[in-house]
Amino acid sequence: MLKIKGPNPLSYLGVTFSDTGQTATLWEKVHGEWMQYSEINGSASYQTSAVGQQYRGRGFNFAQWCPEYDWLTNDGYNNFASWIG
Repeated sequence: MLKIKGPNPLSYLGVTFSDTGQTATLWEKVHGEWMQYSEINGSASYQTSAVGQQYRGRGFNFAQWCPEYDWLTNDGYNNFASWIG
C-alpha cells in the first residue's frame, strides 16, 4: 500500500544567529507559529564559534540546508549511499 508523503520535519525547525555571530537561537514551528525551542538545557540560545558573516543577524529554516529525497521517486534503493555520503 502506497502512503502519502508527509511534510518535511526539518521545515518545522529553524535557527537565528545574532548580529555578532556569537550566539544562535533555535526555533520550532507549533500550530503555524515560530516559538523558541528550549527543550535542550532549558534554553533556546547557544554560544557558537562565530558563524560566517553571511549568516549573522539572519534566520534559517533547516529544510533549506538539507536536500529532501523520496525513496520511491528518487530510487532510494540505488541512490541511498549518495544521499548520505
